[in-house]
Amino acid sequence: ALHGDFVLPPFSPLQARSEGAEVWNRFYQLANSGLLEKALIAGEDFFARPMTMSIRANGEQIRFNPADGKLLESWKGRAVYERKMQSAALDLTARTTIEYDGMVRVDLTLLPKQKLTLEHFDYAFHLPRNHAKFLHFIGGPEQNNLSIMIPRESFTFSVPEKNGVFFEEPFKSLVWLGNHDRGFLWFSESEQHFSPQEPAERPAALTASASDSEVSFQVSPVTAAYEIDQPITYTFGFFATPVRPMPEKWRSWLFTTRRASYGSE
Repeated sequence: ALHGDFVLPPFSPLQARSEGAEVWNRFYQLANSGLLEKALIAGEDFFARPMTMSIRANGEQIRFNPADGKLLESWKGRAVYERKMQSAALDLTARTTIEYDGMVRVDLTLLPKQKLTLEHFDYAFHLPRNHAKFLHFIGGPEQNNLSIMIPRESFTFSVPEKNGVFFEEPFKSLVWLGNHDRGFLWFSESEQHFSPQEPAERPAALTASASDSEVSFQVSPVTAAYEIDQPITYTFGFFATPVRPMPEKWRSWLFTTRRASYGSE
């Protein structure tokens, strides 16, 4: 199952191109940064505009120039891309993996050319208003083993009609924005290299905001000074949904989780 040519039925083999990859009902086009330029669902770009990224270090906004981009691996079940960008103080290398079910994993490495202070780092995706009707998030059990089956750890709500920031969190493992039929999610399992490291000191590391025309979801791993003199890597991913055809009468299904079920047959 871990081999690059393995494709689990009923999925179809991935089609890799130099600019991105096609999976069932979706196509991901990569930007120079290794993030996504476009995310097509059923032939329509789900984005309002390409993903954005911003880095400020040593008091200056980093301006990158594209250096290199290549398709490293091409299999039936997986394609691996590398994108490189350069600046005077900091280089960036992105290893982007796209799998046959539509999962996109990004390993984004910052390579300082000398010791420097990161002051701010963020990346974001932007959806048209009609594509972002709802937001869903999932957190994780806290140290006191608090269940995720409570609203502050797993919840779905309607995106408000008024403009402004409507979602702020220090970290969640998954955030999805979409409508009744399609959606786009961000996920990550790690807060490594977030600054500040203490969640209480970065209450808005994840934000969602609305304007007249679009809804944006922004991840800001660095919002306070973070000194680096060695390469650091941020790992996160994306998923355009749905991931495969819906079974008949799927809307009548009920999905639930209860702790007692974990130990039962």
